[in-house]
Amino acid sequence: MSEDLFDRLKSKGAFYSYAKDLCLKDIDRNTLIEYALKFGDFEDVKKIFNLFDKQVIKQVWQTRLCNDQRLIKLNVFLARIFFDINVEAGYFQHMGNNRYEKLKLFASQNKSTIT
Repeated sequence: MSEDLFDRLKSKGAFYSYAKDLCLKDIDRNTLIEYALKFGDFEDVKKIFNLFDKQVIKQVWQTRLCNDQRLIKLNVFLARIFFDINVEAGYFQHMGNNRYEKLKLFASQNKSTIT
């Protein structure tokens, strides 16, 4: 993996939910790919494509980003520019919102433990 890419993302605050002393060896490949796609600039995304196989990146994108309704514009951009998929924003709106569903499930589970 790339220490300089990791350092760039860390300096941008991409790993805000991790410990301040986080090192590249502390995260897995898929997390680096996800965070570069989500928080990186164009050069960071290009770097990911130089480091990893396109199919690996596409799998991470499909499993971790495509179903997040907050990222529709980013997903359209990635689909068109990096994965050669001609899509409109509506394509991702029909994928559901896994983040919303997880939060809803979490809230319903916590509600039952409070009462």
